Amino acid sequence: MSDLEQMVDSIPDILNVRFSRIDRELAEIKEQQAVHTQRFTTLERKVETLNKKLALGFGEMMGEIKGVKGEIAALRQLLEERLPKT
Repeated sequence: MSDLEQMVDSIPDILNVRFSRIDRELAEIKEQQAVHTQRFTTLERKVETLNKKLALGFGEMMGEIKGVKGEIAALRQLLEERLPKT
């Protein structure tokens, strides 16, 4: 019975060792998760900034296109006024 009692008595120590290893591994996983979450947050911010810049650039480009269209229309009208009508 003594051997059996020793085995039963040693179970908590064995479990503590196993669970402490699991706790360390879990802590490492959580640390890696935090690092990756931070990286994704940084990437999301960069993507959002690029989206804003792209939207502004597209708006500016559309404004320039409208301006060019206006200039073309003005030149067309000028040509129509100066060219003889047939």
